[in-house]
Amino acid sequence: MLMLGQIEVGNGIADSAYLLHAINMAEIINLRLKRKQKSRSAKESKAEQNRAKFGQTKAAKLKTDSLKQISDKNLDGHKLKD
Repeated sequence: MLMLGQIEVGNGIADSAYLLHAINMAEIINLRLKRKQKSRSAKESKAEQNRAKFGQTKAAKLKTDSLKQISDKNLDGHKLKD
């Protein structure tokens, strides 16, 4: 028979206040592991940028450079004079 404030959990009976406390507790984390994960993700994003930057053929590099020059020239042409 259950008393007021008690909840049947699995094979036993637990107090509802204990369950609420257990639910509201913060997750314990290992700071060393978090730092390593952050470092790995930063290295992966840098590697992805380098693959995009250096993993192109010479023709593709020339094309992107020329498109950048054209867009820069177009932007400079639209600047307001002081």
